[in-house]
Amino acid sequence: EVARCANAERLAREGRSGWMPLPDQPDEQRSEALLALLCGATRPEALQLHRGPLEAAALELETKGYTHAYRGNFVTLDGTQVRESCVGRLSLEETQLLAATVQERFDPAVLRLVPCGPAQVVALLRSEHDPISPGVHPALTDGDLDLYLPQGRKGEWARKVLDESGRVLARLTVNEVRVDLGENPATHLWLWGGGRFYTPGPRMGALLTN
Repeated sequence: EVARCANAERLAREGRSGWMPLPDQPDEQRSEALLALLCGATRPEALQLHRGPLEAAALELETKGYTHAYRGNFVTLDGTQVRESCVGRLSLEETQLLAATVQERFDPAVLRLVPCGPAQVVALLRSEHDPISPGVHPALTDGDLDLYLPQGRKGEWARKVLDESGRVLARLTVNEVRVDLGENPATHLWLWGGGRFYTPGPRMGALLTN
């Protein structure tokens, strides 16, 4: 009630309330696409938005040489279950250590991992496959992971990073300490929200800037 939220207050004064039917296609139900539609973007423009490229743009990362970006969460997997979809109480320094350990398994000119917050990274990717599979947020999974992990050539990078990270993270001291403290270890890096970089038109550019 006391926070100064100039943009939210402006939306409350100038915006309109109403109902927006949820699209039938899962790809159109992504939060970034729905928010763009609410802000006045056209459907084709909204469907071009993906979480990974948006976060890379927000961080003002140098993306030359890369074609796509994913958002990544360090997660705790227990068999086929996601025990924790974004490992809690993980510091930025620990996240940087985990990301550097996984990065050693990949050529940074092809896949570059950039920590962007506790337990979170942006993964810049140079891929010959277009489109890539965007992947599913780990919090949305339930049961058999094979039903949610992207399949085929479009999803090979998301699966490869998950598998390789699982091989190198388990033996890290930071995870051993977390287990001793009764906390969930960061067992894997899960990529989601993937999409191609694109140059927005004037209308979409104005929406993203605002």
